Amino acid sequence: MDGGELLGQLARIAPWLAGALAAALSLLGSGLYLLDIRRGRTRPHLVSWVIWAVIALIAVMAHRASGGRWGLLALGGQAVTTWLIAGIALVIGVGGMSRTNLVAVALATSGILGWQLFDDPVVATACVAAADAAGLLAIVPKYWADPHSETPATYALAGASGLLAGLAAFSWDVGLLLFPGYYCVANAVTASLIWLRRRAARQVADGPCSVQCLAQLTIRERVAHADLRAGVGGAAGPP
Repeated sequence: MDGGELLGQLARIAPWLAGALAAALSLLGSGLYLLDIRRGRTRPHLVSWVIWAVIALIAVMAHRASGGRWGLLALGGQAVTTWLIAGIALVIGVGGMSRTNLVAVALATSGILGWQLFDDPVVATACVAAADAAGLLAIVPKYWADPHSETPATYALAGASGLLAGLAAFSWDVGLLLFPGYYCVANAVTASLIWLRRRAARQVADGPCSVQCLAQLTIRERVAHADLRAGVGGAAGPP
């Protein structure tokens, strides 16, 4: 077998491997999230997960309409696990109809309507991505106030699965790459923000906090940090 034939075989196998690996990472991330739910560490945000469940199904249909093949394996795996967590959120989820959640629902609804109205696959997929982003918007106040109420590894793995789903498309078609690319970046950013909030909260608990750390804190956390340094509430202040 010469080099050209080997490259040809790799080109045929690579999309399938990328799609299978993306689906596996999605299942692993959802498994970690479900494990944290069982341990009582995580409670899913109802509005976000319901939005994501609807969008996951639409993303599969939009990707199929754009001619995707192996990328559907990854997106299908994401859809199944997302619907599972959304079902749990309906029973034990948190988050009511706050102003942020109402805005998120309105944005998601607009995105879904845009997907139905526009015939251009790229524009329709962009609408799906915007609707999915609404779910991320709704969950920000939750993990900002309590970063330990979410599982950052789930979002990190989702970002990696989005990258692999894009590779599985094995095409430079914008319609095929738009949603996986968005999914990769958006989830990676979400995971990073949760980890940063956890780090900031840990620094407050451990003692003196840098200026950069203070910039990441809520007003309540800054007050707690000031009390800690002043020796309020039994904490030992500086000499």
